[in-house]
Amino acid sequence: MPATTTTPAIERQLEIAAPPETVFAFLTNGEKLARWMGREAWIEARPGGMIRVDYNGFDVMRGEIIEVTPPTHLVMTWGWESLGDTTPPGGSRVEFHLERAGAGTLLRMVHSGLSAEESASHASGWDLFLQRLATSAAGGSPDAFAAPLSPAEEYASRLNGLLVQLLEALRRCTASAWERATAGDGRTVAAVANHAIDHLGLVSFARAVGDGVRAPQADFTQEGLDAFNAERASQVAGTSIEATIERLRAGGPGAVAALRAFTPADFAKTQSMAFAGGAHLSAGMLVEGPLLADIAAHLAAVRTAIAP
Repeated sequence: MPATTTTPAIERQLEIAAPPETVFAFLTNGEKLARWMGREAWIEARPGGMIRVDYNGFDVMRGEIIEVTPPTHLVMTWGWESLGDTTPPGGSRVEFHLERAGAGTLLRMVHSGLSAEESASHASGWDLFLQRLATSAAGGSPDAFAAPLSPAEEYASRLNGLLVQLLEALRRCTASAWERATAGDGRTVAAVANHAIDHLGLVSFARAVGDGVRAPQADFTQEGLDAFNAERASQVAGTSIEATIERLRAGGPGAVAALRAFTPADFAKTQSMAFAGGAHLSAGMLVEGPLLADIAAHLAAVRTAIAP
């Protein structure tokens, strides 16, 4: 990860035509929070509680509540669930200070700990969202921030979320846990994590099915598929945690972007699959099962194995 430089804090101040109690509710209630920031929001308004804001299915902020003093102070950490080089969850700090100003509220916001690379985008983001907060708290209705996700975007959002969770699990993994056996077939954490990343190749497989092209994978028998997986396991044996993380960060964003480009017609296309005994499987079935469901299962196995 490239070196970053921390910049001065972002500070904003604005008057809101609503009392502090009302404004505070729009900071600490998930349903009200989502009216002005993101498409979905969850918050546990207590010290140690989680805050999570999904902006568009792909940009997701997550933090931890540090201080809650109704209706004057809210302090939290702030970061992003991401495969890229962004501020991670817990990587920066946001403080809201509310003062009564006549019948309204004077709000001050301070966001500190951001890198120079991210400060400008966060500054413009706060300029947008704080105005949406003021409108919402005063009884207005800002336009929806994000359009509903298409079926392809729903799939891609799920894949992105699974990959981010796998990345976070790998970052927590110790050298000793890396070689632990997982439940089920007893493969090591290293083998299962790399196998999960190999599943990203299923996006190209599904793409071929959607395009009406017969990919070599369609002609794998179950025995052939087992042999292929065994060969891949031997190829990645000895791969380090760091190298596996780089594999994930290199391949994940492209797979997510490719999946977003599918159409409903693509997902409906089918081919006979040798590994399924000749049964016809659709591109959508490949995405739902061998891609998303299997990566989720591998992620669960990794998490269980590396738990203290």
